[in-house]
Amino acid sequence: MLMQENDADVASSVAVRRVHRFVWYFQLSFVLLVCALVVVNSFQSRSSAYLMQRTMSTDSGMPGVVTNHRYRFDVLGTPTIGSIVFEYCDNSPIAAVVCSAPLGMNAATASILGQSGETGFSIHPDTLLTNNKIILTRTATAATPGTLSYDFGTITNPNASLGTTFVRISTYPTIDGSGIFDDFGAVSFSIQNALTVSVYVPPFLTLCTGVVVDVDCATSNGVTVDLGELSKTSPNTATTQFSVATNSNTGYVASMQGSTMTAGNRIIPALASGGNSQVGISQFGINLTSNTLPSVGNGVVGAGTGVVNSSYNNPNQFRFNSGDVLASSTMSTDFNRFTISYLINVADGQVAGRYASTLTVIATTTF
Repeated sequence: MLMQENDADVASSVAVRRVHRFVWYFQLSFVLLVCALVVVNSFQSRSSAYLMQRTMSTDSGMPGVVTNHRYRFDVLGTPTIGSIVFEYCDNSPIAAVVCSAPLGMNAATASILGQSGETGFSIHPDTLLTNNKIILTRTATAATPGTLSYDFGTITNPNASLGTTFVRISTYPTIDGSGIFDDFGAVSFSIQNALTVSVYVPPFLTLCTGVVVDVDCATSNGVTVDLGELSKTSPNTATTQFSVATNSNTGYVASMQGSTMTAGNRIIPALASGGNSQVGISQFGINLTSNTLPSVGNGVVGAGTGVVNSSYNNPNQFRFNSGDVLASSTMSTDFNRFTISYLINVADGQVAGRYASTLTVIATTTF
């Protein structure tokens, strides 16, 4: 059996459905509003601002080193500050995350080296309770907007290299860092092993000898000197050279070894005690300076610190003893070139022959 609704019944039914729909929308909106308020309230804190322009520096970023840490940051508002906490963490800079103390970190021994901006702080005794937290305390006072700075000494860096350490900085109205913080910020620094740069400078002692040598031993020419025919009426002279340099901090000693002029068992006597040139008397000697009687020789050349032995540095005075020190330096030295002057005189009765001598310059040092 079919029933028909009149217009009034239809209108009434539509109105009821509209009322029910409005009530449902209102209920849903109210629930959403309540949820939004809950979400907002769950993030509310006493924080009025972030600590801005935060910086941290340290005298050393090496692991396990006792060093100084310096902090700078800006307070924008005027919170009441009774304490400031610096908390070192190796896992996160976020305040809501439980802090993991860096291995080897020790801030318990921290001392205040300087403070500015908000001052009057001292180290709170609770700092001694942990190794990763510094608590500054003072009488609670309203802050003035501006830059705050705090320098700490005797802090031991974490001993884990190649890691990042986060420092959470927060201000509190309480004097011991308890309760809810007002302002918060974080900085980080990296712990790194020191770079090692090494270089090896080999020890050296450079000696070159010859008839003529460059000061720096770049070239060396000649090993034989021919004095020609000996004469009883004039001295015979010649020169050879040697140059020396070393980086030994004890310097070097250069000596000459060999014998006087000989021809078989015949000899030209050496001036063992030294003396001047005397024509007509058989004598052999050397020196390392510039002479006028006879005119031969030259002084020391070069930028080094080498000097001639005083026994061989007297103009016109010659001597020879095998093994005598000719020149030396008491420190590391650049090159010096020395000229050895040879003097030979012979007496009227000197036995004929081809006289020769083999002489060797030896330089020694210690490293």
